[in-house]
Amino acid sequence: MAWSAFRLCKAMVEQGKPVIAINHGKTRAEELLEMKIEASCEQVLPWIAEQLGAR
Repeated sequence: MAWSAFRLCKAMVEQGKPVIAINHGKTRAEELLEMKIEASCEQVLPWIAEQLGAR
């Protein structure tokens, strides 16, 4: 089961923080997103970790 993070997205936007989603398909937070990556986390997160210097 997956729990919605919509309330967390709203809270971040209210604090002036950018929100980025990695997801296939639509989310309830579409209008709140600064950026959306249409892919699976399995595909994207290793690349992001590498870019941030994590190993």
